[in-house]
Amino acid sequence: MGLLPANELSYISTIIKAAAATRDWNAALGSKKAGKVQEVQCMRVKGKLLIAGNYDQIDEGEAIKSYLASFGVGNGHDFVTCMQYSHELLALDSPRWIRVNKDKELSDPAYKLLQVKVDAHAMPSYSGQDNLVIQGFAEARPIFLAGGFDDDDLGTIMDLVAKPRASGPARTAPQQNLAWFLRHFLGVSEASGALKAAARPSGFAGSLATCGDVGVVKSMQGVHAELVLLSFLAREVLTNPNDFFGETVYLGGSKNACQFCNSWMGHYRKWIKQWFSVNVVLPFEYTHAIEDLARPHGRGSGSRPSLAGVGYAGEFATALFNGAAGGNCADLEDSSTKLMDWVD
Repeated sequence: MGLLPANELSYISTIIKAAAATRDWNAALGSKKAGKVQEVQCMRVKGKLLIAGNYDQIDEGEAIKSYLASFGVGNGHDFVTCMQYSHELLALDSPRWIRVNKDKELSDPAYKLLQVKVDAHAMPSYSGQDNLVIQGFAEARPIFLAGGFDDDDLGTIMDLVAKPRASGPARTAPQQNLAWFLRHFLGVSEASGALKAAARPSGFAGSLATCGDVGVVKSMQGVHAELVLLSFLAREVLTNPNDFFGETVYLGGSKNACQFCNSWMGHYRKWIKQWFSVNVVLPFEYTHAIEDLARPHGRGSGSRPSLAGVGYAGEFATALFNGAAGGNCADLEDSSTKLMDWVD
């Protein structure tokens, strides 16, 4: 997956947010029911990618996990491939689909008989808000998204969406898995030659050591996604502080943090750097010139996360993770002088 600094994580988060919301990924093929995902944040730490969503009326982490599992994301390579297909379909314009499909009909009589109708004018696409990031951060997108699919690649997608051919080799299991993912993405009900991937990731990340290359962190009700990830990081650091000394962590999402979360993160970053020499890097440190223009700001005022076992890290840490309702974090300002206080 590469380094994936914070600005690239914002780009990836936007793909996940848009793709996870295209469908209910637990529904059967042909279902037009859409998912509901308001926000996605990604964190890169020690070579692993952690992902989280909000939890207002629904647990968005469940929707994100179901989307990735429907592709069969079991490692970093699977994740990259999932992002490539998802981005290509979300960015695809209907005239190009119609043109390539027409060319295949003319050049391949078998395809014309086996193709499955796709409503090119109702294909999932990025919202206007999503495009602020996808277009505004175009120069900051990950290298594995730089090339894009050519017409032959798009034709291969069409072949997998179509019914399988009677002649030639049978579709492999990975091809059937990809066919299911593509059909569900495009709202196609045809089931022949398609098989939903085994559910990976099957559960939420319990710890950094056990989550594999990519993990989804369970949402916390009322806590915004970026704070969910930073709470996960704090728990890991508190458990194994020597493993994280001098570590740089990258965090980026599809939206800028709301006013409360932004204030909380400022205090958190100071605390975790002074106590544990962990540096948390955010997107604006790369893209400050376009940050206000490119990424929309989150709304609402989420709560602070609750985290047990932080008492030894001082009074400040206890206040930081006390689960209080959103606000201007004035109490953290008041206790900032106690940032380094050790509690035996």
